Amino acid sequence: MMTSLTVHVAENNAVNSALLHLTATDTDYGANADFHYIINDVIAYCADAAGCSDDDVINASSGLFHVDPRSGMLSVTVSVDREKYLHFRVTIFAVDRGLPAQTGSAMVEVIVDDVNDRQPTFLFPRDTTGNSNGGLELSVSEDATDGQLVGHLSAVDRDATTTNNRVYYSFRSSRTSRQPVKFVVDSDTGEVRLRGRLDREHQSRYVMTAVATDSGRPALSAVAQLVVKVLQSP
Repeated sequence: MMTSLTVHVAENNAVNSALLHLTATDTDYGANADFHYIINDVIAYCADAAGCSDDDVINASSGLFHVDPRSGMLSVTVSVDREKYLHFRVTIFAVDRGLPAQTGSAMVEVIVDDVNDRQPTFLFPRDTTGNSNGGLELSVSEDATDGQLVGHLSAVDRDATTTNNRVYYSFRSSRTSRQPVKFVVDSDTGEVRLRGRLDREHQSRYVMTAVATDSGRPALSAVAQLVVKVLQSP
């Protein structure tokens, strides 16, 4: 009968981190009761970010893990990446010195916990037609009305879980700028809307600092300059 155990390891772990102390017993006497631990095989389950589905299995080297043959201490020999691996299944045998040798087995599920180690990255914003302008730049007609949609900001976060990869948007205010606040961004959707009215003859270009902040703890952010050009009304 195989024993099933579960242990967690946070990604970016220290190399040779101890995971679990396995304990086996043998009711025989003498050499027949003397046993050692070995790793039989390791199965790795691929994460979406690695370019495959959650259920795909990767043939992993048993060298990713080590079990002390005498103490039964299981450790991970590498720093694992949650964006590459969801979890591992490590099969371990306890083999005695009897003739014939008797074997006990344990299957250890090693779950890789996500850490907030990826910061958001801005994508090109889209204007109201859905087209990208090739940079962090939007445009709006000077006859646009208060609350009118100007475009969208968009950013991605490559962390593996929604705990860490949800992105929120904001504009960073400048204490030294005298530029009036003419645009607001929805923190959840990234929609950029006009606040008030525009006068192209007075100001034809607005420069703002856009911020994309993820949902991790501590949170990571990306900052970019956004330019909104005011176009002459037809």
